Amino acid sequence: MVVRRPNELIDLVLKGYKPYYHRGVGRWYLRRGDRRMLIDRSLDRVAEEIYKVLEDLKKHREAARRELLRKAIVLRASGLTVNEVVEVTGIPRSTLYRYL
Repeated sequence: MVVRRPNELIDLVLKGYKPYYHRGVGRWYLRRGDRRMLIDRSLDRVAEEIYKVLEDLKKHREAARRELLRKAIVLRASGLTVNEVVEVTGIPRSTLYRYL
């Protein structure tokens, strides 16, 4: 399937598809799991902008996650139990154990 309209591209991104650039072919694609769709060349600029926005959001989420983990480690080092740290931060117990 080829995505030919901007609103169709945006709808698919909202449904969980992610744009990526295939260097070997020199084209933009959408992917979700094992599904892949070609993006029409006229939408290359739109796909690239969406990609940049999604990458920026990903970086911000990762930074917030790292900060929350640092806070959890400081709380644990200050004497709180694991259960108390989990309640305060909302981090899953298994994730907390992985980083302690």
